[in-house]
Amino acid sequence: ACCVHCVRVRMLRADVRMLRASVRMLCAGVRMLRVGVRMLRATVHVLCAAVHMLHAGLRMLRASQMCACCVQMCAHAVCRRAHAACRRAHAAGERAHDACTRVHAACTHV
Repeated sequence: ACCVHCVRVRMLRADVRMLRASVRMLCAGVRMLRVGVRMLRATVHVLCAAVHMLHAGLRMLRASQMCACCVQMCAHAVCRRAHAACRRAHAAGERAHDACTRVHAACTHV
């Protein structure tokens, strides 16, 4: 009834429709993937912020167990060596403030 040419044209049109549907599905998949990556990034940022807050809290806790002179200790190598005995005492759980004040008196940078 119909010629071979018409059949081929119909088949080509069907193939084009299927191809368009496949492209639409692929685009939707890419969009979903982008949303997933954005959500993953947001989750990582939240986790990083939580870790930073935890570190800050630990630093504050550690500082609260130390004498004021050790907390405001400067970064000079001489002072760091001078305060080493103080830090060891604090690490052992002592509040050896007499030793701290002696060491602190020798520190000229604070």
